[in-house]
This record gives sequence, C-alpha cells and structure tokens, in this order.
Amino acid sequence: MDHDPGDTETRGFAPHPIVLTDAKPEVPLPETPEPSEPPKDEPPPSRMKRFLLRTESEFSFFKGLTFLGVLLGFFGTLIGSYFQYLSTYRDKVETLAKDDLKAATQTFADSSNQLSVPLTLQQRLVLAFFEAQAEGASPNEKAYLAASAHQMIDKYEQAYTALRQNIDLLAQQLEMDLDWPSDLGRDAAKSGPPAVDIVTSSLSRAPSSSVFSSTLGDANFDCDKTLPEFVGDKSRLLVTLKNGDSFYIDWNSGKHNALAIYYCFNLLHHEMEPVRQWAASSAVDDKKLKAFVASEDAVQVRLNKQVLRFNTFMTVAMSEIERIRVKYRPNGFSCSVPGVRELIEHFKKRGCGPVPTAE
Repeated sequence: MDHDPGDTETRGFAPHPIVLTDAKPEVPLPETPEPSEPPKDEPPPSRMKRFLLRTESEFSFFKGLTFLGVLLGFFGTLIGSYFQYLSTYRDKVETLAKDDLKAATQTFADSSNQLSVPLTLQQRLVLAFFEAQAEGASPNEKAYLAASAHQMIDKYEQAYTALRQNIDLLAQQLEMDLDWPSDLGRDAAKSGPPAVDIVTSSLSRAPSSSVFSSTLGDANFDCDKTLPEFVGDKSRLLVTLKNGDSFYIDWNSGKHNALAIYYCFNLLHHEMEPVRQWAASSAVDDKKLKAFVASEDAVQVRLNKQVLRFNTFMTVAMSEIERIRVKYRPNGFSCSVPGVRELIEHFKKRGCGPVPTAE
C-alpha cells in the first residue's frame, strides 16, 4: 500500500526542520542569596563564639571526625610506640646479656689458668723438696727429685713473674666482668667518682725483702687462720691497717678471692727461698734450709689452704656467672602489659628490666 505524504499533514504530524547551531544552551545561574543582616535588636556574637567560628574554619579537616575516633587514634599510636620501645629495649638487653656472659666466662677461664699454674708448680716444688730432705730417701730418689725440681724451677719463676706483673689487671678484669655484672642492685650511672682501690694496692703489694712485711702483715689478715666464710656477716672481713685505713674483704667477690690467693702465694714464695735455691742447683743457706725443713707441717697446711682458697675462688666465680644468667632471664607476662609494667618499675627495686633506663 502506497504511502501518501499528504496523509501526514492530514493526520497532524507535520515535520519540523532540524537546525544546527554552535550556540550553547543558556543555563540559568543560581541566585546568590544576599547575606541576611541580623536584626538590629539582636546583640553581636560574643568573643568565645567568634573564636569557635574561626577555629572551625582553620581546622576544617577535623569535620566529620568524632571525639571517640580521635581518642582511639591517639591511644593506638601510643600503644604502638610502647610496644616498639619494648621490642627495641629487649633487643638491646639480649645483646648485652650475650656480651656479659661471654666476657664473664672468658675472664673466669683466663684468671683460673693464671692462678692455677703458679700454685701447682709451687706445691710440686715444695713437696719434692720435703721428699728429698726426708731421712729415708735414697740417693737415687734424691737425685731424681732434684732433677725434676731443676726442670720445674724455670717454669715456676716465669709463672710467678707473670702473675706478679698482671695481678692488678687480673683483679680489675674480675671486678669488671664478674663482680659488677652479677651485682643485681648496681647502677653504673649512680656510682661515685673514681677512688683509690685500697684492697688491690694492699693485697697485691710485693715485699721488699725475703722476710715478708707489708701492710696486711701488720693487720688482722693471717693466711694461716683466715679462710673465706659465707655465713652471715662473716662473708665480709674488716681489715684495719696500722695507718688507720680500713677496708672490707668481700668473700662473695671473685676479685677479692683472687687477691687473697695471690697475697698468700706471694708470702709462701719468699719463705720457700731455700727450695728455689735447691731447685736451681745453687748454694743454699744452711740456716734457712733447716728452718724451712722444721716448718714442714705448717707449710703443708698452708699449701692445703691455698687449694681451698682456689676452689672457693672458682665456686664464687661460677656463682657470679649464674647470677648474670638470672639477671637476664625473661620477665613474666605482666611486664608486657602497659601500665602494669610501669607500676612494677615504680614499686619493685629491680622492676621489669635487668638494665636501668636513663631518666
């Protein structure tokens, strides 16, 4: 069926021409309301209100945040910083613990060796001398003992010289690596100014003659009677010198035990002059020889007491190493809780940390 264009006009659908143009449609702009003026009878804003309005405009980035959100963010940052500090502190303590234990163990081994070698050689020389001087000793036995002593005398003199030369350094090393780290109440930041170490200067003083005479010889320190004790107040021995100076020998100190060993070792070294002359195959003073032979029982007791002193020294040193391990052992859970840790630090002497922090 053919379509008649005239039918369109008849039906009311007349086509409209399409006109292309570059002009943009005009969009009406919103009318800007004029600022309303406050009524004349209304008072102007107060100073506090103006301050709040200005603050709101300057810190507009806080809009939309609630007070609870700000508070939670602050505490989150605080707790994060707390645990970061705690982790850093524990890492430093762990490193310090390894260094302290390594130094203490090494110093214990070195000092034990430096003390045991001269003590052992001294004992062997003295015992060989007494065996050679015994009435029942055969010529062959005397010759063997003399030859054996002759081989030992050089080693003994070298060990004695080395110990005499290094005793002060050895004592300070024991104090630095054993006594101080094992002292659970010591704070290096609160220690006083340096002072003369009267203990070391008195116990390590070498005699000027074969007759041993020193400050301790004139005091109440007697190698024949004084041995380390650990019951009550007896663990600290008060020594008073002729010049009025006094000090305590602390038997819980590795340093003081080592100095006491050296003092008594040095005393016996000069008393055994006839033994050293005999071992070196040199002329022996007959009077001194007879006097030393007559004191055999007393000398045997002194040698035995030196063994006890050395065993005590090793026991004390090992005990100090154990205290260092106790010092650095891990803390309980309460020391990781914020707030609780601070309360423990405040009321407990050592608190939660083995190493005091700077104030």
